[in-house]
Amino acid sequence: MHLVFNENDPNNTDEEYRRVILHEFGHALGLIHEHSRPDRPIFWDNNALYQDFHARTGWSWDMIYQQVVAAYSGELTHVTDFDPTSIMMYPFRRGLAVYSDGTPFETDWNRDLSDGDKSIMKAAYPR
Repeated sequence: MHLVFNENDPNNTDEEYRRVILHEFGHALGLIHEHSRPDRPIFWDNNALYQDFHARTGWSWDMIYQQVVAAYSGELTHVTDFDPTSIMMYPFRRGLAVYSDGTPFETDWNRDLSDGDKSIMKAAYPR
């Protein structure tokens, strides 16, 4: 979990704090990054992905591989369909990946829990 905020960053709005907290608490409750699912129906353009993430984050290829490309190798429980609207999904601009049928894949920061997020939490933590 990474809850570190620069209080002088003008991008840290209440909406951004909420997004990060929901995402990081998703990890604390056992969720993985949606784009790290071993059954993800997307294929990366590794060169474009490296160029984009390195330019935006300064991450090395090892970090990009670990955080984005590498598929989760543990056992998945309470599996739902792949959900590009999940709070656990990073944003990806067009040109970094395609769906298995060749359709371009892109997504922005998701700022709310998706129906899929709520469904998996209800399955993992029933009343």
